[in-house]
Amino acid sequence: MSNLKFVQVPMSALMNIKDTSIKIYSIIYTGWILMNNEFYHSYSQFVTELGVNIPYVKRALKDLKEGGYIEIESGRGARKPNTFHLTNRVKSEPIDNN
Repeated sequence: MSNLKFVQVPMSALMNIKDTSIKIYSIIYTGWILMNNEFYHSYSQFVTELGVNIPYVKRALKDLKEGGYIEIESGRGARKPNTFHLTNRVKSEPIDNN
């Protein structure tokens, strides 16, 4: 996915999510769109793509989940990536043009 030059992210997410979290959210959002509403990724893949450590990734994912932006389905075992889903909040939240 690193060959993408642009990603599209809802404005409401950009305005409300912290720096590392918005980067992770952008990866999830773009992957979710490209993979027909289901996206698999491991903590290690986020670490490699963003150059951060695992605690930052875990905290960002926790913030995104608690904020209602994503749902996380555990990979159920070692070396199995998590599945990420966008929530209805993101899919249906209108953008305020003001």
